[in-house]
Amino acid sequence: MKFEHLEVGNADLKKVSRLVYESNEEILKYAFGKNKEKAQKKIEKLIQIGKNHYGYENIYAAYDGRKIAGFFIGYTGQEQIDRRKNTDSLTFLKLMHAYGVIKYKMFIRPLFMRISLVDMKKDDFYVDGISIDEDYRDSSVDSFLLEKSIEIAKNKNCKRLVVDISLVRLDEKEFFEKAGFKIYDKKIETIKSESIGNYFMEYLL
Repeated sequence: MKFEHLEVGNADLKKVSRLVYESNEEILKYAFGKNKEKAQKKIEKLIQIGKNHYGYENIYAAYDGRKIAGFFIGYTGQEQIDRRKNTDSLTFLKLMHAYGVIKYKMFIRPLFMRISLVDMKKDDFYVDGISIDEDYRDSSVDSFLLEKSIEIAKNKNCKRLVVDISLVRLDEKEFFEKAGFKIYDKKIETIKSESIGNYFMEYLL
């Protein structure tokens, strides 16, 4: 199994964007819409643009030959700070085209600020879920990717690895708990009588 940054030119971005959306659909439907096809196209655009949370530069993938078996989005707290400072105006305009200016400013950003890891420390390494291709979900690709995320975090001199897990993804919560992660916070937001939110889990390095 080969492990490296996402190869944008050779990757099946349609599949990657679908897996991203499905990995946390109960929350991402509010950001990208309930129409899966349209939502996935927005995510695909963000992957290609780069310099954002879903940018290709933040995606680490496990390859079985040329096929992506699984991947995760990951970056340090310092990298997050640098990205926000250095995102140029053209990238911002492209982001707004993907989200919609009013929707992003008035709804999406405030919502995600309330339920996301806004208190990341510079020496944290954040992993936004581990997405596995359907053909590999009975394998150990998820454990392989988690091991690689820990390696990256250590190589970047991080002190802890942090993840956020949707409140309804109990299987993911159990997976990280078995790997030694501990819950240190929880945030919940109610939208149209539906409660959404995340568990925040950490693994000390």
